Amino acid sequence: MALKMANNVKLRSIGLPHKDIRSFDVADADLLAQDAANPLTDGEWVAFSAVQDATYGKLVRALSTGQGDSFVGQPYLVVAGAGRTDVMTTRKIDVYFSESGLEFDTLLFEGQLKVNDPLTVGTITVDGLTKAGLKLGVVGTDKIAAYVVADTSMTGTDFIRARLSVA
Repeated sequence: MALKMANNVKLRSIGLPHKDIRSFDVADADLLAQDAANPLTDGEWVAFSAVQDATYGKLVRALSTGQGDSFVGQPYLVVAGAGRTDVMTTRKIDVYFSESGLEFDTLLFEGQLKVNDPLTVGTITVDGLTKAGLKLGVVGTDKIAAYVVADTSMTGTDFIRARLSVA
């Protein structure tokens, strides 16, 4: 699978309310440049920083915390990432800011996932880059972000289809 700057995620829900997509500041605006070493791409997951410094209240990659692969805080799906002119100009990214049952196709996952598998947000490696993506989760242990609706054999592509979990 080759990671791209865009089109790593496709929103599939019919009648998606535009109000559920919001723009927020990013803690490290260098991640928004097209030529960044590891740009923040669409399909990745972010969360608000709780660190009491200049990053507080801004979005950071939702990487594993070191306490298993569960993430502390609510992760949000990036729907418009680095490389876009509007993103580079405003220094903000667009995220899906709702916990409703959005269905989406994504390239940013790890492992051989099957229908109904629970997914958690964690650190994955794609094309040698560290990304915040989806991986197999454990119900009752991990914060479940989504469930697999269709695996790669069903979509006929490198994408899986998932549905956000209502927490």
